[in-house]
Amino acid sequence: MDSLGSLFNKSPRHSVLLWQVEAAMILQYFGELLTHEYAEQAQHVKPISVKDKVLKARTNNSPLGAMIQARQEDFCRRINDHFGKEVVIRIVFST
Repeated sequence: MDSLGSLFNKSPRHSVLLWQVEAAMILQYFGELLTHEYAEQAQHVKPISVKDKVLKARTNNSPLGAMIQARQEDFCRRINDHFGKEVVIRIVFST
C-alpha cells in the first residue's frame, strides 16, 4: 500500500504546482538580477512568464530592453547557475 506522501508525489497536479512554484521563483530571481544590475531602471521591466525555458518580460523602456537582450546569454547563465539546472534558454521582451 502506498503512503499518502508517495501518492501526492505521483500526482500530475503536484507536478504542475511544483512547476508553477519554480516558475515564480525564476521570475523573482530575474527581477532581483535586474534590480542589482540596473537599480531604479529595473522598475521598467516586468517578468511575465516562463514556458518551455523561455522567460517572457514586458518593458516600457525599449533601450533598457535592448541592453538586457544584448546580455541575454549572461542572464540565462546566471539564472541557470542559481537553480543548478537549465531552466531558461532565452529571454524575450514585449512592449
